Amino acid sequence: MSKEEIYKQLKDFLIDRFELPFGDDPDLGDETHLYDDGFIDSMDTLVLLTFLEKTFQIKVETQDLLDSPINTVQEIVDFVFARKAP
Repeated sequence: MSKEEIYKQLKDFLIDRFELPFGDDPDLGDETHLYDDGFIDSMDTLVLLTFLEKTFQIKVETQDLLDSPINTVQEIVDFVFARKAP
């Protein structure tokens, strides 16, 4: 699976599930800190992690959250891509 495919599925999910205004809000981009900038909260993290695990068939461990930043769209794409790589 390519980074572009991961990116598209992730962005579609964020727009559909959290109604994030990508393209409409100049403060929201691929490098925006989704948590610090108030676009999603800690409860949304559970939904996001479940989506990542089910959609991309990966396992996200607690240590992963400490070792790998997954705060921006780009960080999440990179994390998933690294997990999917053979």
